[in-house]
Amino acid sequence: MWEIFPLRQRGLAMAVWGMGIMMAPILGPTLGGWICDNWSWRWIFYVNLPIGVVGFSWRAPSSSTPYSRKAASVDWQGLVLMVVGFGSLQLMLDRGERADWFESSDITALAVLAAFAIACFLYRELTAEEPILNLTVFNDRNFAVGSW
Repeated sequence: MWEIFPLRQRGLAMAVWGMGIMMAPILGPTLGGWICDNWSWRWIFYVNLPIGVVGFSWRAPSSSTPYSRKAASVDWQGLVLMVVGFGSLQLMLDRGERADWFESSDITALAVLAAFAIACFLYRELTAEEPILNLTVFNDRNFAVGSW
């Protein structure tokens, strides 16, 4: 928000954002309960359709900050490694208890695949020109005391 809006609109933008953050936990359960009691639980999903259409079609103000630039291309190798790695990890954690964890060859294979794919993903993201997940933001120099 701070990078997208010009200086004169930042206060209003932060106020609207903060109001949404404060009101959602208050109104969400109350309105959701009322909708379920008076209509049906299915309407909880239908209520979000117009909000989703508006959110999908709305465009934020353009900005010339370096953080808002679009990537020239998609790092498909990094994306595939991320999906395979975290997908395998999720399957291993979901099915591990039912399959008696590492007594099962399927769980062991998923663990090995997850470890290998995540290690390759980390290497790829640290060496790619346009990474899917820019890990250099966690560099210690970015967290120096005087850099903020």
